[in-house]
Amino acid sequence: MEKHMKEHLKAQGREATHYVEVAGKIVDITVEPVVLEGNPADEIVNFAEKNDIELIILGSLGKNRSLAIPTGDCSRKCGQIF
Repeated sequence: MEKHMKEHLKAQGREATHYVEVAGKIVDITVEPVVLEGNPADEIVNFAEKNDIELIILGSLGKNRSLAIPTGDCSRKCGQIF
């Protein structure tokens, strides 16, 4: 069961990155898709640090309605770490 779930999640990651690649092509932006495994905030920040990335842009589902600026849990954690 765990192997099936892992493959399912990897497929979802590939689908999401493909969507962003296509959107980037429309506006002439090169996208290099990367699918990481682990705690999302930690993995994003570690990847950014290892690759000298200076800016991280994350989407948000906006589940935290109490803030004036909508941020998701991963966005908030990345902001605290990075």
